[in-house]
Amino acid sequence: MAGVGIPLDLWEYLRGGIAYVESSGGKVPYSYVHPGGVAYGPLGLTAKAFEDVQRIFPEYKRYKWEDIIRNPNLYEDVAKKYADIISRLYLHLSYTLPREEIMKILGEAWRGPIAYKKGTLTPLPQRTRSLEEYIRKYRRR
Repeated sequence: MAGVGIPLDLWEYLRGGIAYVESSGGKVPYSYVHPGGVAYGPLGLTAKAFEDVQRIFPEYKRYKWEDIIRNPNLYEDVAKKYADIISRLYLHLSYTLPREEIMKILGEAWRGPIAYKKGTLTPLPQRTRSLEEYIRKYRRR
């Protein structure tokens, strides 16, 4: 995937929002299994998301899913790469958009980017409220 990826300051904001929605601020271990048994850790990362990262970034093919949830640095790197894949490849977002707009879109699409893009992903009211709360709480002044 061409380009330099998500700018660090934007990623820090987006990462905070995803953790806020997925695990009430990220206070869970990387190996924590979310209800449903599919998502793991503070960002609710999934093995399917990791497969997408491996497909786009072949250097990750040497790792197994278990490596990701056991290594916080790998987990964080994979999550950032996945956010970039969703944002630019699936949704064609520009990082010049207001960060709040990117957060709102990415926060919903994180659950299923293809379904989100097709318009078949049902918004979850609690998730939407949490995203709005995070955006209000961390609005630039």
